[in-house]
Formats: sequence, structure tokens, C-alpha cells
Amino acid sequence: MADEIDNLRAALDWSLVNDPHTGLRLVGATREVWFRRSQSDGLNWAVRLLDRCLDPDRFRARALVAAGVLAMAHQNHPAAGRWLHDAVTVAELTGDIALQAVTHLYLGTTPCSVDNSIPPNATYIAAQRCSTNSAKLRVWAAPRASWE
Repeated sequence: MADEIDNLRAALDWSLVNDPHTGLRLVGATREVWFRRSQSDGLNWAVRLLDRCLDPDRFRARALVAAGVLAMAHQNHPAAGRWLHDAVTVAELTGDIALQAVTHLYLGTTPCSVDNSIPPNATYIAAQRCSTNSAKLRVWAAPRASWE
């Protein structure tokens, strides 16, 4: 996928004008590509598309996780915390337990809590609760649980 980054950028550019929801889906699905290849670029695409698609669906939640992870990579912990907390909220609304678990894990591994009264271990407990509620999800055995 990394070899196709220019094509990915072209698809996202097209989606900004023609179909932002598809672009949002693409950003969420390619989070790892952006993380490994071009964090600033990926974060820019995520923010631009999140601003255009406000529907609280699972694709927005995944793009919020992408924005949070990419912001963490840039040490922008306040922004990362806001996006990850928003991702948890949307994932709860949509019933996406795997996404809730993964997002709680990210929140527990970085100093990005918007509310400093929430200890990091509370996010791990929340991730474990989500994992326990899903027979298909094994967050502890595979931290990068498949939710794409």
C-alpha cells in the first residue's frame, strides 16, 4: 500500500469534493499506512474529512482513532485525547465493541486524557471489559485487534 501513497492522496483529494464519507472510510482503513509513511499528511487528511462528515457512524469513529493515533505520534496529546475520547463515544453509540477496546488501549498508553482525573489503568480496565464482552475479540493477546 505504501507504494500507492500518491494514488491514495488522489483518491482522498477527490473524496473531499465528491464523497467525503468515502474519504473518511479510507482514512480510517489506512491508519497504519499513514502512521508508517506520512503522519502529518495522514493527520491532515483525517482532520479535513472529519470536519466534512459529522455523522456518528463507525467510519467516523475509525477516522477519529486515526487522527488520535497520528496526533500522538506528533506529541500533540491534548488533540489526541479529544479525538480518542470522541472515538470511544461514537464507538459506544454504534455498538462497535472492538473499536471501543482498541481506543481504550490507545488512551491507556499515552498521556492524552482530556480529564486528568481518569487514571490510565481505568482505560485498560475499560478495554478489558470490552474484550470480555466480545467472544471474537482478544485485545490482550493481540493489541492491534482487527477492527477494519
